[in-house]
Amino acid sequence: QTCPHYTWYHNSTRNHIICYMQSQTHCLLFDRLSEQTDIHQTTMYAQVMRDLGWLVLGKPGSQTFVRKLGPIAVAKTQRPSILHVESLHEIRRKYRTILMQVEPALCMRVGKKIVKFPQTYDGLGDISLWKNQIVSTGLTKIVSPLAHSATSVIDILLSETELLSKMKRVARYNISVTKKKRNLKIHTIPIREFSKKDHEKYFHILNVWSKRKHVYGFEPKLMKAVLSAFKAESWCHFGEIDGKLESTALMLKVGKVMVYYCAVSSENGYSNRVPTALIWESIVTGKKLGCEFLDFGGIYDPRYVDEYKRWGGFTTFKEKFAPTPFLYPPSFRLRTGWW
Repeated sequence: QTCPHYTWYHNSTRNHIICYMQSQTHCLLFDRLSEQTDIHQTTMYAQVMRDLGWLVLGKPGSQTFVRKLGPIAVAKTQRPSILHVESLHEIRRKYRTILMQVEPALCMRVGKKIVKFPQTYDGLGDISLWKNQIVSTGLTKIVSPLAHSATSVIDILLSETELLSKMKRVARYNISVTKKKRNLKIHTIPIREFSKKDHEKYFHILNVWSKRKHVYGFEPKLMKAVLSAFKAESWCHFGEIDGKLESTALMLKVGKVMVYYCAVSSENGYSNRVPTALIWESIVTGKKLGCEFLDFGGIYDPRYVDEYKRWGGFTTFKEKFAPTPFLYPPSFRLRTGWW
């Protein structure tokens, strides 16, 4: 059951994905991106999970997260570079897991094989060959994802001129307009240099935005853990109008990838196109810091209609910057219990 607007958006997004999936640019970007360690498999993310009460087992690249619930537990491994199914079974038996979810990476080593998710997958195509390789390891039941199942990426090795030329006209226009606003000031602050006042301002606008948008996935405990774990190389953009903070964009640096992790804005910020200005500023900053990719972190996925009903608006916003979309492989569940 969807409204006409949602059906239109759903179809247009699928066409957008199919168009990119068939291009050589997508394939080349896929290969380069596959060489990068996913954010879920970094030491920084492991620290976030520990701060939230999870056990972290294994090394970066093959980390598994376990949450004990009395005599039982739940566990997950997300986007591993190396999948050790035998180790997962050991964890299952030792911690008596009632849920063990595996979310495969775009490319990962399984045993002696390198398993790549089909680069031309559009949500409708045949993935039987890839699936057979995964099923042969003992993962059989496909389930709804825990992490975002689709993302979009910008190759920021391109020049600023090339990047702007690829963007939709409305994005170029908004960037141009915001550059001329004398009352708009953008501050790029490394997280390690956050002052007490910066923290207060950041969490105030985040709290106000969350209540206004009814979005509660960025609770203070999580965000404090993220800021602490990623502070070494990551940064945040503050957009102020007449001295008042109206928009923020938190960028997490993971190797050569900068992840657009959490962005919020007031209504005044939206009306003054500040979120667009912050994305452009993040691209300029990321290039200076040696990043090669801007990962938008999550977009609408036509494979999971119910889970992504509310993702249309900010997916449309991200599409203005002409990113290349990627669909992650489906998620699996390992046999539960400890037998």
